[in-house]
Amino acid sequence: MNSYLLLNPPGRINFYTNPLQVRKWLSLLVNDPLAGFRIKPDLFLKRHRLGFSFQSNALGLRGPCAQEAANLIIGTSYAMSFTVDNGRNWYEKGFDARSWMNIGLPVGIPQIEELYKRYYRGSSSLALVLYHPNYWVTTRNYEKWRQNGNSVFEAFNWETNLRRCLRMYAKKLKRQNRDLASGKVIMFSHSGVTYHVNSEYNYFEFKKYPDIVSLTIRSLERMIKKFRRVIVVRTQIKQEFVPGELRNKILQQTVDSYQVGWRLIREGLKGLKRVEYHEVDGFELGDFQPWDTHWNENGNLKFSHFIQKIL
Repeated sequence: MNSYLLLNPPGRINFYTNPLQVRKWLSLLVNDPLAGFRIKPDLFLKRHRLGFSFQSNALGLRGPCAQEAANLIIGTSYAMSFTVDNGRNWYEKGFDARSWMNIGLPVGIPQIEELYKRYYRGSSSLALVLYHPNYWVTTRNYEKWRQNGNSVFEAFNWETNLRRCLRMYAKKLKRQNRDLASGKVIMFSHSGVTYHVNSEYNYFEFKKYPDIVSLTIRSLERMIKKFRRVIVVRTQIKQEFVPGELRNKILQQTVDSYQVGWRLIREGLKGLKRVEYHEVDGFELGDFQPWDTHWNENGNLKFSHFIQKIL
């Protein structure tokens, strides 16, 4: 296991660590001065472009976009849905698009709030919040961007130039063995499939960033306080399904931090009425992309079934 070229060949979905695939995603984005970015509107891409078919809506978001709908989906990339074909995303399974709007995007919670204020005009019947541990990290990163004053591409050094992405890819090749030796990356085979897991994925030091904790919770609170019913669902993460004998101290610390964040969300929103909390169950390692962080088709289907049971 000494080469990304062997273990991450062209065609494998990996929008987390492979700059050659990330550049394809970045090429679909446009700067947004308040939200950070949006997707180019009305895209409809076939599988050859990203490895899965992909579409955006007229607002430059994903999924249902009925601005006057009674129901709203809030969250980051899991809410947006990524890495599966059109028609296989969780909100496309049994949901009436006329009754929903989705403002899920992998940006900070205050940036999602900006999208909420800009676009949502509905009757505030139900807010479905997909809580993911990346709330804290993305909010911290996008707060730095907001203070930076540059575009997100400049602030985060997002790169789409092929030559520079190739150089980034070469650097990752050199770093591969070092990351494996340090435990920052865990690679293992499960049911005949090789999995790549970042042990530090969305680890957050809550005591170090109390201002970010408050910013995240207050922003979420402002979005959901007017809704007559609020469902907050804690999604499960691939890191939580690494077999116990393969877990190291870094990964265990990261997984423990997920629970801290979930507790802080519930405590921070306890002043709101009509909020119910659910933790997704029934997931397993095979419901995630082996190299990416998102659900595969089966994971999307499981989550859709779970949500429909509690609606």
